[in-house]
Amino acid sequence: MIPLIFLLSTFVNILLIVLIILSAFVLISVFLPSKVSVERSMVMQASAERVFEQVNNLKKWPQWMPWIKLDPNMDLSYGNQTEGEGASYSWSSNKKNVGNGKLTIMESKPHRLIVNKIEFGGQRPGRGSWRFEEKDGKTKVTWRMDSDMGINPMNKFFGLMMDKMVGASFESGLADIKRIVEAEANS
Repeated sequence: MIPLIFLLSTFVNILLIVLIILSAFVLISVFLPSKVSVERSMVMQASAERVFEQVNNLKKWPQWMPWIKLDPNMDLSYGNQTEGEGASYSWSSNKKNVGNGKLTIMESKPHRLIVNKIEFGGQRPGRGSWRFEEKDGKTKVTWRMDSDMGINPMNKFFGLMMDKMVGASFESGLADIKRIVEAEANS
């Protein structure tokens, strides 16, 4: 039979190790950034006007938006306005990696800039932006997302992985927009 003092000592040691690990986790998170940005750019053989139309009109998003493609059966509903400042859509999905949320265009400057607010169920709103820079018949499109992870240690560690997780989706979406606008330009 194992003496009670040995069991108690082992339990205290395990508890102490767990507390040290948790304390280190919280202490490290204090030094992690709470603000996270993801940005990707792509040059397209099309006018800024043509590319801008793909992003400014939310009804065109299902053709290229990576997260909409993850769940073709999601419930997607549009607000009263689907283009320009004030346009919005909401989504609801049973798929964990899609979830529920709402996107609203907050600012729309024709052929130059679109800014949107992204709300994912229960999280702080994020900010997305699109910049369109035309030169010599080509347009450089920059898609950016900014998020505030707050002070929650788990969220701050999650923020370290955001670029890797979201960046590939941005690249995929930009590639699909490029395919669409270049095909339109050539037809």
